[in-house]
Amino acid sequence: MKRKLINRNKFMLTKLLSLGNRNDMYLKDVISIKRSLSESTMTRRHERRFGALPDANHPEAQNLYGEVFFVPCVSSRGKVCHFITMTAAEFQAAKAAV
Repeated sequence: MKRKLINRNKFMLTKLLSLGNRNDMYLKDVISIKRSLSESTMTRRHERRFGALPDANHPEAQNLYGEVFFVPCVSSRGKVCHFITMTAAEFQAAKAAV
């Protein structure tokens, strides 16, 4: 069983190294990209499972470009899944609805 695990780990590392060589990247960069893809997949699954609604009480960047607000969409478990942009009128309507 130990030999099987060692071979599997070597195969995965070899695969990542060859992917990095094909794209002129270091192993650290390839692993970082894989990790970020994994995190985004887990966030999408979490959003599908628990749903996500805009939280108008906590805009992240208030009035950054004049009339645009970035509002987080928070799941029922409290995890920020993604951000949506709203104009000032949409933001006031969403804030009044809450």
